[in-house]
Amino acid sequence: MVSPVLCLAFPHAPALVLTGRNNNTNNTTANNNTHLRYCRFFEGRRSGDDERQIGRWLKCCGPTGRWKGNLVGKVLISGRAFNDPAVAPVVRQTLLHW
Repeated sequence: MVSPVLCLAFPHAPALVLTGRNNNTNNTTANNNTHLRYCRFFEGRRSGDDERQIGRWLKCCGPTGRWKGNLVGKVLISGRAFNDPAVAPVVRQTLLHW
């Protein structure tokens, strides 16, 4: 059995390391690694994959990001306020997930 992992960076996120179960229907190892990577990054640790991940974020939602530009265009076309959740909810969700 593996001890639960607590991360102060994400206080509302569940502790993903709950059991040592390892079966085909439960991808705990990948979830644990992702959770730990985000916690460690928040705490100041860096890895060799950071540059790639930051590049992905910039292309998605950075100053000239694809989905940020998409949302801005849809807001302008609709003529509504920028913070109106009715405009492009799926694009907003994509940006929020990052």
